[in-house]
Amino acid sequence: MLQSQDRANLVRQKEQFWISQGVRGVPAMVFDQRYLVTGAQGEQNYARILRDLQDDRAA
Repeated sequence: MLQSQDRANLVRQKEQFWISQGVRGVPAMVFDQRYLVTGAQGEQNYARILRDLQDDRAA
């Protein structure tokens, strides 16, 4: 599979989609299909993000 180009166009399309969504690095995590967090984050930061999302949904 790596020798052929069978999936190259699909991979490039997906890459362009995520670039258009603002993903510029890895890791990149999308929360609630609205919030993009790039780069390594600590446990406390992820906990804060999840609490903020929960608060947004409750409002």
